[in-house]
Order: sequence, then structure tokens, then C-alpha cells
Amino acid sequence: MKLPNDFFSMASLASGANRSIAGVIDTMSIAQKVASLALAALFAAGTAAGAQAETKWQAHHPRRVEVNHRLNRQAERIHRERKDGKITPQQAVALHREDRGIRHEERVAARHDSGHITNVEQHTFNSQENAVNRQIRGDATSGGGTQ
Repeated sequence: MKLPNDFFSMASLASGANRSIAGVIDTMSIAQKVASLALAALFAAGTAAGAQAETKWQAHHPRRVEVNHRLNRQAERIHRERKDGKITPQQAVALHREDRGIRHEERVAARHDSGHITNVEQHTFNSQENAVNRQIRGDATSGGGTQ
């Protein structure tokens, strides 16, 4: 008795089914198999990436996530502007201090509402961040970075 040399043929033989999934796969062309495998891998990768993109905390605190994300981007921008010499070290310290103040206010506000901030509070924090952003832009464009 000749034994089958691939998994699907063995599965078909073991199950006793003539037209099992193994039989269908055996009749597929190589291109169809590759395309099916690629599609399955793409689906699995997309599902895994989507599951990691948002934590449970982020899902329950979207306003805080948005405010904190802006603060993080702004801190990176201050570092970049300082590194590029567009703002002085003193200006960078002052801007970071303002950002820390906004972050502190956000945390205090969240403590009062079970870890959440209201829409009005989010608007207030965004306005404060916009003001710091204008300061960064103004300091960088005014030539304040010359030492």
C-alpha cells in the first residue's frame, strides 16, 4: 500500500471522506493556494494589528487619549525645535513647563469624573495646547533661537 506524501491526502485518507476539504485543496492550483494563504495571512496580520492599536483604557477614555497624544507630539516638537536651534534652552524649559501644567490640569479634571474628562474640558485643554503651539511657532519664526 502506497502512503500519501502530503498532509491533506493523509487527512482525507484518515477521515475516509472522498470530497473532504483536503480533496478540494488538492484540486486547487498552486496559484490559488498561494493566493488563499496570502489572503489568510493578510487578514490575520490586520486583525492582530487592530487588536493592539487600542487598549481597553484608550477605548474608555478617548478624550484623555486625544489630549495626551497632542501633549506628547508637542513635547517632541519642542525637543526638535530646540535641537534645531530654533528656540533657546530657556524657551524650551518654559514651553515644557506649560505642557506639564496642562497635563496636570487634565489629570485633576479626570479625577473628578471617574477618570474621564468632559467635552468642555477637552475643548479647554485643546485651546491651551493651541496657545502653546502658537508660542512654539512664534518663538521659532521670530528668530528667538539665536544664541
